Amino acid sequence: MQYLEAFWLLLPAGFANMGPIIGQKIFPEWNTAIDMGYKWKNKEIFGSHKTYRGLLSGLVIGFLVFVAQQKAFELSAQMRRMSLIDYSHYPAAFGALYSFSALLGDLVKSFLKRRFSIKPGIPWIPFDELDWVAGALFCISFIFIPEWSLLWACFVVGVGLHFLVRAAAFLLHFISTPY
Repeated sequence: MQYLEAFWLLLPAGFANMGPIIGQKIFPEWNTAIDMGYKWKNKEIFGSHKTYRGLLSGLVIGFLVFVAQQKAFELSAQMRRMSLIDYSHYPAAFGALYSFSALLGDLVKSFLKRRFSIKPGIPWIPFDELDWVAGALFCISFIFIPEWSLLWACFVVGVGLHFLVRAAAFLLHFISTPY
């Protein structure tokens, strides 16, 4: 049950993490880098792969998933039992903040990759799989402190979702490599 609870808890953050891939297909021309090409210590800050399009896509998609969770929480006793947070106590805007925190985790990881001279798009295991989970758990920790077993479940679910989404995006030709 704990893995299902972790999945439900991470759902908006996971969709926010997928948002940039979806946004890339919908708005291919809107690809301005967040760091605008500026450098810090002669290295890109985040890299060209981190765009405003991706940030906005992730925020909107994660927000919509959070709103859907609120509605499910309101309408279903089963969803209330499975939910680790009481969605009725948080405004929909929290969904945007929660989604942003997952994206912020990804930005922090990209910043660190640039410091270590790892080019955008090159795998950096396990950080590529866990960055969004860490960002989401950081945000959620202000309203809910998960037990260690739930943290573990979140990281296991997060890694599984990462690989599942990457494989699906590759098969749908959203990305060029499955890793």
